[in-house]
Amino acid sequence: MNRIEFEQLRDLPDKQISGNVTFSAKRGARPLHILDPIEVHNSLGIDLVLQGTYNSVINKLTVQFFVRGVGPICRFCVNGRVHGDCGRTHKHDLLEEDDPGRNIPNAVDRPDLANLSLPEAWGKMCDQARITHVGSFNLPSGSAN
Repeated sequence: MNRIEFEQLRDLPDKQISGNVTFSAKRGARPLHILDPIEVHNSLGIDLVLQGTYNSVINKLTVQFFVRGVGPICRFCVNGRVHGDCGRTHKHDLLEEDDPGRNIPNAVDRPDLANLSLPEAWGKMCDQARITHVGSFNLPSGSAN
């Protein structure tokens, strides 16, 4: 996927996630809760999926958009580790042609998501990415957000 194809997909207004986004505990993975891959429907027919993790100890949310056969093309980290000049809440974006193979290393600070609850941050991410989410956003019971 090159930068032009990425921008076409990013700017596409008809992307949709159908179903619940639910983070669940997996044996041996605690305190991480895993979001099993969910298809992101789009009119370009790109095999795009959403993946993610939630760390219940530090209230860290990571969601990543992944094109099968290409790799990750966009990742949001809320309450994650600091990346260079970026704060704990930031977005990794496809900038260079080989970024999917390098795990999209470039981060951009996203302070607009930092003080939101995780469900609110999820909603804002979807709005900005032009994704309609038909379903609920579910963190494990007893979570901070």
